[in-house]
Amino acid sequence: MIAINASYYFDAQSRSDFKLPKFTSSSSFYYVDTLFKKNLHLKTGFNFYSIGSQDYTSIDFEKSIISNSIWDPATGNVSPISASQISPSFLLDFFLAGKIQNSATVYFVFENLLDTKYFIVPYYPKQARGIRFGVAWEFLD
Repeated sequence: MIAINASYYFDAQSRSDFKLPKFTSSSSFYYVDTLFKKNLHLKTGFNFYSIGSQDYTSIDFEKSIISNSIWDPATGNVSPISASQISPSFLLDFFLAGKIQNSATVYFVFENLLDTKYFIVPYYPKQARGIRFGVAWEFLD
């Protein structure tokens, strides 16, 4: 099973007005099957995420205001926070989930396999590699 979702923003001005990256993409490649005489429903594969370059942005969390410009009271001019941009990033996650005899669900996720260092907001780095593991059991059906 393959799933792809991508967006490309052509107009640089409207992209800047809404603080959007140049492009975003998320895609998945999964293997889905029922194994062991229909006792294991398995879904495993990879998730890919890519975010394009974007302007530096400042966030006032108290007032929920996002801005990519700054006002200089001495000169009265409004200028961009930074002339440079946040570089594009690429992420790769591994995902495995299985439902055993329609009772127990086991899942394992290895996030950021390539240990990509990236920012969505400057000075607030996203987490590095991570592993999530879980088990859910249905007692009453």
